[in-house]
Order: sequence, then C-alpha cells, then structure tokens
Amino acid sequence: MSTTNMSLSAGVTTRPVLAHGAPRRAGGSGAFMRLFGLLQLWHRRVIERRTLCTMDDRALLDIGLTRADAMQLADKPFWRA
Repeated sequence: MSTTNMSLSAGVTTRPVLAHGAPRRAGGSGAFMRLFGLLQLWHRRVIERRTLCTMDDRALLDIGLTRADAMQLADKPFWRA
C-alpha cells in the first residue's frame, strides 16, 4: 500500500491519500479499532458481573434481578452476552 506525496499549494497541506484514491484514516485501522472495542466490551462485562456478585438482595431487586439471576449471569463467560 503506497501513498502519494503530500502536496503543498499556497501553503496548504493535504492528507495522505492511498494509491487507490481513498483518504487515509486518522486514528488507526478499522480492524484494530473493532478489536479494541471488543476488548473494552469484554472488560466491561467482567466488571459488571463481578459487581452483581457483591450486591445485596435488595439492590438486586431494585434492578429487577434475583440472587439466582445474578449468579447465573456471573457464571457466564465474558465473551457471551
């Protein structure tokens, strides 16, 4: 994947453009960003499921769960919704 040189015309710089004409994205590749998002989601699930285990029965009832529901959710692997 080659890029064309950035050109200067009247002091204005342009973004690098890929050989096929699409502008290069700032912030990394789409695949990396999807992977990063997936890792964040998995981490959030781990934290939320641990938190459910520490909640008392009244707090669980406030969010519409029983102790059995909380334990069932906590036992699920982090990659399962």
